[in-house]
Amino acid sequence: MDTLAFPQELVDHIIDNLKDEPASLAAAGLLGRRWYHRSRLHLFSSIELGERRPLNRTRQLRRLLARRPFLAGCIKMLTLLKCDSWLASCPHTAGLLRALWRLVSLTIEGDGLLDWESLPNRLQHRLYKSMARRDLEWLSLASISNFDILPVSRYSHINNLCLHSVSLAPRSSSTHGACFPLTRLPDSSSSADSPILPSDLDVMGCGDALRTLLVCAGTSSEGNLPPYLQPRTLYIGTTVDDEDMKAASELLVNAYCTTVERYTITEDAEAQPLNINEPSPSEALFKFSRFPRLVDLIVQVKCHDFNADDHPILPLLLRGLEDLGNSRDSVPLKSLTIQFDSQMDASLYSGLAEALEEFRGLPCGTFWVALDEVLAQSVFSSLDAVEVTFELTNNPLLREAAAACTPLLLSRMRNLSGGRDLVRVVVLDEPDTVFLRR
Repeated sequence: MDTLAFPQELVDHIIDNLKDEPASLAAAGLLGRRWYHRSRLHLFSSIELGERRPLNRTRQLRRLLARRPFLAGCIKMLTLLKCDSWLASCPHTAGLLRALWRLVSLTIEGDGLLDWESLPNRLQHRLYKSMARRDLEWLSLASISNFDILPVSRYSHINNLCLHSVSLAPRSSSTHGACFPLTRLPDSSSSADSPILPSDLDVMGCGDALRTLLVCAGTSSEGNLPPYLQPRTLYIGTTVDDEDMKAASELLVNAYCTTVERYTITEDAEAQPLNINEPSPSEALFKFSRFPRLVDLIVQVKCHDFNADDHPILPLLLRGLEDLGNSRDSVPLKSLTIQFDSQMDASLYSGLAEALEEFRGLPCGTFWVALDEVLAQSVFSSLDAVEVTFELTNNPLLREAAAACTPLLLSRMRNLSGGRDLVRVVVLDEPDTVFLRR
């Protein structure tokens, strides 16, 4: 096939259109040399190790790169999963990391908890070296204990940072290992007027690590905040009874949110939907007046078995929007999304009538009326969408109950649903998405 007079541009275009079809890419690579190299750019762009025979696959990949060195330049995303079960005992990972000189994204994730200190010193060093590469833009760390966050605080090239369930080693904890005073905060007042680079910060269950990172990175002697501390997109996962995370989240919102355009708050995954006394997250997370560039607001909550007025998060959302409306003459907010994860078991109900009784409590109370009144103010004139989403996960009985309650919910929001036609109610019932009404 190499003898066919296909221009290289056409070959490249064909292969690029197959980038999401691994089997087709592999077949195309067999057509000839000019097809082989381009197909490998896509086939090897993202490598995941950990799900299946990670020791063998890591060894095989390292040997392949030794025989075909150009493939190392194709690998831009490396994901290491279930690391607590294999990473410490794998003798090939450090050598593999050394060969990957074009990494743009690195993910390290435990299944239970990866004890960072259980990793050989040589491997720890090589992982930090990979994080320190100037081309690395995405860094995701999840389910890791005894981690030393201080080196990461010095990596000013990282645009997107994710920390989920990451705890510090005792020697680097915020109480006695921080490199700067914890009361010293950066002056971020000018960042609201500066151009924003695409950057994300995603944090959950990482209180001591986040607090130390914020202080050390934010008070660097170089004076420039790393991109992830000037995030355009901010995701904060609240955690029940986690005072460290609460304090760190407050520090984050108080000092580093002037650049945020898209903000997501999610209720703790361990929250008990039937517990009316569930602790509420910090009110500081809902001080939306601190977000001068906020355009999209997403709040992900449990569908607790009581009305919205007693919900642990919805009243905080309402007060935060009231605070935002009173803070300036006009706000840039364009969309508000409230996502409910019902976690209701349809097998517990004898029929639609019983399910409806459990489900209809949410639209009741004063919350939706008050929300409608707040968002109908002229200060929110940029608002063009309010979406209420129910994730019911293949639950037709509850979908019917949600559909039956939708008119009641919309009737509570007359200004937005009737006058401006901004409200949309959506049921996510995989694999189908059902738009109940707008």
